[in-house]
Parts: sequence; structure tokens; C-alpha cells
Amino acid sequence: MLKKIFLFFVPSLFSLTVQAQEKDTVKVGIFITSLYDMSLPDNSFKADFWLWFNYRNDSLNMLESTEIINAKEVEIQIPSVEKKNDINWAAQKYQVVLKKQWNIEHFPFDKQNLEIFLEEAVSDTSILYLVVDKKNSRLAEQVNIQGWKIRSFEINSGVSLYHTTYGDPVLSGESAYAHAKVQIWMTTQSTSPW
Repeated sequence: MLKKIFLFFVPSLFSLTVQAQEKDTVKVGIFITSLYDMSLPDNSFKADFWLWFNYRNDSLNMLESTEIINAKEVEIQIPSVEKKNDINWAAQKYQVVLKKQWNIEHFPFDKQNLEIFLEEAVSDTSILYLVVDKKNSRLAEQVNIQGWKIRSFEINSGVSLYHTTYGDPVLSGESAYAHAKVQIWMTTQSTSPW
């Protein structure tokens, strides 16, 4: 009888351990409403967009913990967090000035890649990882950049590896944080051979 109780108890403990070690999955999406002020002298461009997150863990605060790595200036508007069918839906609007090293080597047949690089700044990949909402992420139809033709839009998730622990006493050697990268490829409109 004791052996049966022990055999029942061990799998239960294993199940609890696996659940405790499960990472949080956070879905991230973006809707870009405007791209403008492309500036070669300032190595920058501006973007307005909505960013959202879907996640189950109520202790996460994705609106506060997400950093736009390549931003020079960030203005945040209309933050909102709602619970819908046991899923947290957090969203806010951004107006951002982003860094961009313009490559004009092939002028006037320019092909440029605009990037928005998002990264979780608080929880490392032992705690959470990002998946992208490809179905709902896109450019608004009215996005138009004078003199340029937008060729493609994509959003992908990944991991940024840093060779520092930022002083975290339980880590050794390096740390890893989830990121999402938005890429918008465009070519000059009037002289583009593509």
C-alpha cells in the first residue's frame, strides 16, 4: 500500500515541477499607421503604431517591460489592459523616432530596410518568450512614403544574447531576452528596377 501511495505521489510532484518551470508565452503584434520624416542627416525616421500583447500571467506588465531598442525618442499614448476570456490584452499607441543608418551606396536605385526592434527588458528567456501575431500585424493601407514604394513587411521573434548578467547573482556568463523585429523593405519609386 505504501508503495502505491509513493508511486502516485511522485508523478504528481513531477507534474507540479513541470508546470512551475513552464515559460510564459506572450503574443506580440503591431499595426503601423504612419511612416514619415525619413532623415539622412539625422540617421532617423518616424513611425506611429499600435503595439499589443496577449498573455495569461497576470503578474506580467508588458506595456512597462517592453523596450524599443532602436528608438531615439518614444511617446506613449492610450495604454490599455483588459482581461478577455482569461487572456490579458495589453495595447498602447506609440509615436517614435527611430535610428536608421541609411545606405545610399546604390543611389538612385536605393533599397532600404526600416526596422522596429522590440525587446523584453525585465524577464529573461528562462521566464518568458515572445511569439508574433502575424495574422493581425501589418501596415495600414494608407501608409505612403513620398518617393518610396513599400515592397514587404514582416515581423519575427527571436532571442537577443548578451555577454553580461547585468549583475544578476543567479546567472553566470550571459543573459538572453526575447525580442521581436519588424522589417519594412522599400525601394525608391521613380527609378526602381525592381
